[in-house]
Amino acid sequence: LYYNKDFRTIEYWDGSFWRQVDNTTRRGRAVTGMWENSAGTDLTTLEFVNIQSQGNAQNFGDLTVARMGGAAVSSAIRGLFGGGNHSPTKDDEIDYITFASTGNATDFGNLASATAEVRGCSSSTRGLFAGGQTPTNIDVIQLVEISTIGNTVDFGNLSAGIHAAASLSSPTRGFWGGGSPDGSAKVAYIDVVTISSKGNAVKFGDLTRKMKETAACSNSVRGVFATGPDDKSENVEYITMATDGNGTEFGNLTVARGHFGGASDQTRAVFFAGRKISDDSKTNIIDYINIASGGNAVDFGDTSGIRRGNDACSDSHGGLGGF
Repeated sequence: LYYNKDFRTIEYWDGSFWRQVDNTTRRGRAVTGMWENSAGTDLTTLEFVNIQSQGNAQNFGDLTVARMGGAAVSSAIRGLFGGGNHSPTKDDEIDYITFASTGNATDFGNLASATAEVRGCSSSTRGLFAGGQTPTNIDVIQLVEISTIGNTVDFGNLSAGIHAAASLSSPTRGFWGGGSPDGSAKVAYIDVVTISSKGNAVKFGDLTRKMKETAACSNSVRGVFATGPDDKSENVEYITMATDGNGTEFGNLTVARGHFGGASDQTRAVFFAGRKISDDSKTNIIDYINIASGGNAVDFGDTSGIRRGNDACSDSHGGLGGF
C-alpha cells in the first residue's frame, strides 16, 4: 500500500497495476459544458452538480472558447474539454479546470486537428480523444497526460471513422460505442483499447441497437449507454467492462433524448440536458440512475438553461485508479 499525494488516494500493487483502494477522498463533482442554447448560440458556460445530492446545476465558470459537441475527460483533480463546433468552424482547443475550486478554464493545448463530435475517456493519468469530424469522419485516437499541459499525441485508431459516438472507461480500458460513419447511418459496435498502452482499438461487442448522439459513463465495473435521438427511444443499457460482450437492457431515461452528456461516480450516473425526441426541441432536464441496479432514471434537477450538444466529466468516474 502507499498514499498517492497527487490523487489523494490509497493504492496497492496487484502484480500488474496500481489499483485504488477506495474513493472516499473524492468530492463527487460533475462538470458539464460545450453546449448550445435554445437560440442555437454556442456557449462558454460550465455548470456543476454534486452527484450524490439532487438539485439544479450551479455555475462553475467559463471555457476559453464558446463551442458545442466536444469531449470531456478527467482525472480526480482535473477535467479537460476538447474540440467541438465553434460556429461556423470546428475547434482544436483543449481547456482544463480544477474540480475542487470553481473558476474559468485555462488553456491546456490542442488536438491534432480541429474536430467536432469527438468523444473521450480517461484513467487517473491519461485522457483519450477519439473519432469526430474534421469535417470528414476520422478514426484517430489522441492521447494527453492530464496532469501536464500540451498538445495531443497519436495513440492509435478506432476500427472505423465515426462521429457522435459515446465513450466511457474502466481503470484499465477505454470504450467507444455507437456513432455514425456518414452522418445518416448508425452503428452498434463497441470498440475497446487498453489505456496504459498505445495501439488500435479492437471490437468488444455490440449495443442492443444502432445509435448515435449517445451519452455514456461508468463506475469501475459497469458502463452505461443512454440512447441518442435517432434510436427513437429512451433506452439505457449496460456492459460489464471486464469481459467482452454485448449490451444488456437497463431501463429508461425520464425523457427520450440525445446529443447530451453523462458523468458518474461509483454509484450514480447523471445525464444533462439534450435534444428531445418527441419534438426535436432542447431541454434542461438532469436525471440519474443507480449503476449497480437496473431500473428507470429519476429526476435530479435542471440545468440553468435549455441546451444540447454537451459532454460532462467528474472527479470520481469509473476509470480512476488505473494508469
